[in-house]
Amino acid sequence: MPAVAKAAVAGAKKVVDDKADLSTLQKLAAESATMQVAAESYARRVAVKQALLLKIYQPLARYLGVSRAYFDTDFHADMAGKLAGIPDEELVTPPLSLAIPAMEGLSYSLTEPNLKKMYLNLLATASDGRYSAHAHPAFAEIIKQLSPHEAEYLLEMLQETRPIVQLIRNVASGSFDYIDNHVLAIVDRKTGKLSDEPLTPVWVDNWIRLGLVTVDYTRVLTDEREYDWVERCPQYRRAIEGDERGAASVSIGRGMLMRTAFGARFHAAVTAGGLPSAEAGGSPLAPDRPGQNPSA
Repeated sequence: MPAVAKAAVAGAKKVVDDKADLSTLQKLAAESATMQVAAESYARRVAVKQALLLKIYQPLARYLGVSRAYFDTDFHADMAGKLAGIPDEELVTPPLSLAIPAMEGLSYSLTEPNLKKMYLNLLATASDGRYSAHAHPAFAEIIKQLSPHEAEYLLEMLQETRPIVQLIRNVASGSFDYIDNHVLAIVDRKTGKLSDEPLTPVWVDNWIRLGLVTVDYTRVLTDEREYDWVERCPQYRRAIEGDERGAASVSIGRGMLMRTAFGARFHAAVTAGGLPSAEAGGSPLAPDRPGQNPSA
């Protein structure tokens, strides 16, 4: 029991008559001691991982010859924290086909937290002998082809099947024009409101190109409430306000954005949830929450 906790209990014995209060204080003191032991245990695991990482990654960092300051200092602390829950005997050297492009990409993303975290998690997956085979070498190249802002929303969209729509202008002659394609429910992190993100169609096309998702406008989600957000989104409001016919001028083409098997594996490898935590076990290959049932 830490000295401070002992003093607290000793003082309580002199001034507290209520046994329930004394019992509570003793429990808090015990918990404090338990937390201290846990913290020390975690610190030891991190220190061991740092030493092992120096042997595994330092030669690769020297080979790359970029951002030496980071790879000689903060890199080992960043990685050691992520690997603290991996048994020492399972720590392996990742294949060069993945490690070199990942470390190179990381060196150019140190000021971009979203991309930096993805690279570190990918390297952590590749360094765990239990799951390293599931860290595909192509994943490092995929991260390189994402913008920081795009990467943040991609990981969210890869969690489950998502509703996606097209906004279509109805022309008097019976024909139609596409106003907006690939409209998603993008929520602004600061305001909590639906965002008018003009690059969303470009992002979705990029994710399709990279093989992470597919989009199908011939199928819809069974629960129609999944599309309730559409008439509140800025793109729809702008479309109907720009036509004297109002809502009658715009049709909504409903569809689904679905992750591929490749996209699901990518998500598992580059997210913090992709590996067992330092304190609890878990598999990066466990499926995410199932998406909503689609309907043809």
